[in-house]
Amino acid sequence: MKVCYVTMVFPAHTETFACLDVRMLREAGASVSVYALRSARPRGRDEPRALFSARGRTRAAAQMLAARGLADLAVSHSTWASVLRGLWFAAVRPRTTLDVVSWIWRHNWRTPRHCFKSVALVPRSLDILNAIRRARPDVVHLFWGHYPAIVGYLVRRHLSKVIVSMFLGAYDLRSRYGGSAALGRMADVVWTHAHVNAGLLLKLGIPRELARVVHRGIDVDAFSKSDREKIPYRLVTAGRLTEEKAVHDVLALLATTRLQWPAASLVVLGDGPERQRLVSLVNALGLQSAVTFHGHVPSEKVSDEMAAAQVFVHMSVIECLPNVVKEAMANGCACVVAETAGIEELVVDGVTGFVVRPGDIEETSRRLDQLFGDPHLVATMGAAGRDRVRAHFDARRSMGMYQTGWRELLEGRDRGATSGSARVPVAALASSAS
Repeated sequence: MKVCYVTMVFPAHTETFACLDVRMLREAGASVSVYALRSARPRGRDEPRALFSARGRTRAAAQMLAARGLADLAVSHSTWASVLRGLWFAAVRPRTTLDVVSWIWRHNWRTPRHCFKSVALVPRSLDILNAIRRARPDVVHLFWGHYPAIVGYLVRRHLSKVIVSMFLGAYDLRSRYGGSAALGRMADVVWTHAHVNAGLLLKLGIPRELARVVHRGIDVDAFSKSDREKIPYRLVTAGRLTEEKAVHDVLALLATTRLQWPAASLVVLGDGPERQRLVSLVNALGLQSAVTFHGHVPSEKVSDEMAAAQVFVHMSVIECLPNVVKEAMANGCACVVAETAGIEELVVDGVTGFVVRPGDIEETSRRLDQLFGDPHLVATMGAAGRDRVRAHFDARRSMGMYQTGWRELLEGRDRGATSGSARVPVAALASSAS
């Protein structure tokens, strides 16, 4: 099976799961190439901009791919040359260009920001269309369902024999990009990673038979260090340090917890624009000796720190089934997490951890008291979490389900079936994903 992935930035420092999905597909025998709508920016939004830094960013992206086991992966980034090729295509194919611009306008005119960004991405999208035409893939998969939908529309219009697959379920679903729903109704399959999103897809007008729920997985073998001895009263949290991630709540929680458990300590994994403010908060709370900021670290270090901690705390309110919680569960942490949409699909309250009200430091502190006062409970929850992740959130299993769905669609196409009859009902995969 030949698969083309279309995404925004690849690789991205904060999207290790994208590289993992590709690696799992390749290990299963698929041929995968990746097309990014933007230039190589491995550190994403935190990376400083510089006029002549493109070559350095490309080298950094190549190094990151090698570290993630994808050294030989074919990745196409946006460059000045690719944009010029797209502009030339737009000039010689004005009908195609006017068609895609008209589609963008029809579905995004109410949101000028989306409309402007989409039009700016048209030259690169046209260049990707040409590259996909030459590659002759079986499947074009849109890793995100917002701006990559432009490429999906072009493929649907001009490469009718290619299976168009898209994911829609995280920021791309919350961003209310008009083209997402429009392309979703035209695609062969729309994937999402949580059952809680299924109703949202229906509200967008995406037919039930096109939507499939497959939980996004992690590399459970890499995050399963059951032989590591836990450090008593050790907490760990991880994620990009932004205000929405609510790491300030974790620090406030630690300050409260240390009144009862003075040996409690916290390791913070990740970096971001809020780091300096969080360091200042640590100083203000007198927690200098109890908090360690590690910044961006490789996945091996993340796994080591999670394996050493008794409890993983995640107070973010913007994520749906966050991967860092899965990684912590795989490493035997009891997890205390803020209540967010779909979190019950991952953390079973009272079994694999505790689900608390967002920002409720008092309730969360009581849960930590309960855990620190009962080491057996920590061990029991950690074991239950590890078993749950292995059973339901293994990336090999998840990407195998993607391949099964694509293969069924390809078989339908090869039988000469119409696009509608080649689609597989949602129940075929949704029931086995829960």
